[in-house]
Amino acid sequence: MRRKLDQYYTPSLAVRQFLDSLDFGLSGVILEPCNGEGAISKELVNRGYKVITNDLDSDNKADTHFDLAVPLNWMLIEDVDFIITNPPFNLASEIISLAHQKAKRGVIALLRLSFIEPCLNRSEFLTINPPNQMIVTPRISFTGKGTDNITTAWFIWLKDEDLRASIKQPIRVLSK
Repeated sequence: MRRKLDQYYTPSLAVRQFLDSLDFGLSGVILEPCNGEGAISKELVNRGYKVITNDLDSDNKADTHFDLAVPLNWMLIEDVDFIITNPPFNLASEIISLAHQKAKRGVIALLRLSFIEPCLNRSEFLTINPPNQMIVTPRISFTGKGTDNITTAWFIWLKDEDLRASIKQPIRVLSK
């Protein structure tokens, strides 16, 4: 049985490993649209970034509680430079596509590696907007029990030409 609202929270270690491995620097305002327990936003704030948070579940701490799978709700979000998130996989196609329209500089999302498969709900987006980089993670347990280990990657879509030029390897694999 899947968890309510497809809530599989990001382990803090996965966020730290990823941020330490970036080929480029983040700047400006960052939105975490699926804040959950806050692992991504907390690590970004700890590193000195300005972060705005949102989460559909009003039980989770966030600045706002909009359903960002709904296009009109993105008009309620202020301008942001980057969007970094681990969206619920059942809404990932909608959220990533809308985030890509909103972000000025780029979108980074932790997703199952199978997201790259051109399914009906994302094939057009991926054809027009293939990720500039994918950083494959060691298998992650999102329940903390180790029984749900899954292969994931940080998918990176950059709009800024200078940032795209800074990428050393389009596909990288993080070690444990």
